Amino acid sequence: MKKEIIILLFLFGMASAMMAEGENAEISLSAPSVVAVGKEISVSILVHNVSNLNAANYSIHYNSSLLQILHISNGSINGTELPCISVTEDGVCRVVQQMEGLNVVSGSGYLVNITFSCTGEGAGAITITGNLSNAGGDEIPATWCGVNITATSILLYVDVPDASGGNFSAFVRMTNVSTLGGINLDFTYDSTILSLSNVENGIMGGKEVNISYTHVSENTLRIVGITNASGNGSIVKMEFTPTSAGIASFNITNVTISDAEAQPIVAYIENKSMLVQSNPPVAQFTHEPASPTDLDTVWFNG
Repeated sequence: MKKEIIILLFLFGMASAMMAEGENAEISLSAPSVVAVGKEISVSILVHNVSNLNAANYSIHYNSSLLQILHISNGSINGTELPCISVTEDGVCRVVQQMEGLNVVSGSGYLVNITFSCTGEGAGAITITGNLSNAGGDEIPATWCGVNITATSILLYVDVPDASGGNFSAFVRMTNVSTLGGINLDFTYDSTILSLSNVENGIMGGKEVNISYTHVSENTLRIVGITNASGNGSIVKMEFTPTSAGIASFNITNVTISDAEAQPIVAYIENKSMLVQSNPPVAQFTHEPASPTDLDTVWFNG
């Protein structure tokens, strides 16, 4: 009986070791799906569930007509820095990383962080291939996953003042659009400090954007706009009245945009926050006489 228990424990240990060896590390890219021409984006090469990593050697491929690399910084796994050396040429960035000596690190984090500048419009992909190894030079099994991105010069953004102590207008604006046909979006605001008083059609390229809306929650409008306009302008205009002071956030989500032929339009979305200030107290009184001198007795009413 004792012999059988020992054999079972041995087999269980072997199975556990085989399962552990069979668990691949995961390499993926953290990047926005839509980027705006002229802006910078940060892309992290994420690593998950790696064991005994000593070195990494990989290549990042990207469309150099859309993106340009500005900077590459060292990575980190569980607080341990991963130094990197890189060479970039013609849309390929080759990266080599190695821990000092025979040191290894395990866990999750990121291999490097890359800052790109978006220089052109279009659809493209950022892909990554390579290998990881332990201190003995043995390959660490890993899956490598890239991302697809779309670069656009069309912006859909919230336009509100930076601060206000009274009633103000908020716009959802759009720029650089060619033949806008329709748009659906959710607009969220802070109903704890703001009261929505009015909603009006927008004006795009001199043409009216006919909108309809419903309240899907206390702080969210679902807006539908129909037009046949091009250029720059507003989708909708909203009037707000502050009810208390604080920081108010305005967010555009769940966006679908199409042109006059019902083909999709991709836009880069920019949300915004603003400071809502308390209205200062206003004196409510009159006095007599209306133009007193230093010899008069002044009486206040109210």
